[in-house]
Amino acid sequence: MPDAWILSSKLVPPNLPTDALVRHLLPRGAPLPPWLLLVAGPGYGKTLGLLNLIEPRRSAGVPVLWYALDAYDNDVATFFHYVVAGMQNHVPQFGEAVRALLTSDRLEPRTLWQRFFASLAAYNLPEVLLVFDDVHHVQAECPEVLKALAYFFDKLPPGFHVLLSSRVRLDLPLGRAQAQGHLRVIDEDALRFTSEEEVDFMRRRAPDGQIPNVWWKKATG
Repeated sequence: MPDAWILSSKLVPPNLPTDALVRHLLPRGAPLPPWLLLVAGPGYGKTLGLLNLIEPRRSAGVPVLWYALDAYDNDVATFFHYVVAGMQNHVPQFGEAVRALLTSDRLEPRTLWQRFFASLAAYNLPEVLLVFDDVHHVQAECPEVLKALAYFFDKLPPGFHVLLSSRVRLDLPLGRAQAQGHLRVIDEDALRFTSEEEVDFMRRRAPDGQIPNVWWKKATG
């Protein structure tokens, strides 16, 4: 049972707008990698990108743990209580083994992650998505959680995927994980709208499909 202070709204993905532009952030037909990081400043559509990536699997019934972080997620215990509560939305009996560690005076993030992944793998779920939106808050407030998570770049159970978004580059060994094929990083250049996407975005919202000149001016500005 989740703690009463847990804000359930932080554990629910936003609704994908019906008229949202679908972003193909991965090459068509490419599998979802074990780790994926969207890193760009505000306004680049990182959350929308995450929603685009998870929606097909979510619609197919794949468990998706969504955690929208903010500045109040500023300690190890808070973070893991939320992660457990998010997983309990899909596996109600999950979490006692992790919660048992949270009663300790000394919290070890790597041990907590190890217990989390081992406990979840025991349910033999074919696929699980863990999505952490705005993870730069974790880096700012309790970076040890992210550093411990990075230990599992090459150790995720089969079928597990971790998707993250951040406004800043994470202080983690990303290059090595990319070189080994565990991680894919999508940056500002890849998140920018292409000219074709801009035209499609405006045309679908324009009266009778005719894009007003003032919209062109704003787009080019």
